[in-house]
Amino acid sequence: DGNGRITRALTDRVLSKLEQSYFSKIYTISKSIYEKEKIDAIMLCPGFTHRDVAEIFQALEGKVSVNVARGDGPSNKISQTVIQREYFNK
Repeated sequence: DGNGRITRALTDRVLSKLEQSYFSKIYTISKSIYEKEKIDAIMLCPGFTHRDVAEIFQALEGKVSVNVARGDGPSNKISQTVIQREYFNK
């Protein structure tokens, strides 16, 4: 599935090693992936601020849901099950 692949790519390449230089690149990367893959949503790690989320959302012209993973333990477990089912078991 394209969305699962994109999520893994963003996580592996950019979000797993948060450095300030990556924050400026995420806007370009997000826009590029949207234009190529027409993604519906981006899930960011908790290192992103509300301002970062707003700027990414604006860069994507309000066409993509931009979220930050800030759930508690039980919620994360539920999300993980859904992501596994929807993106990796198809």
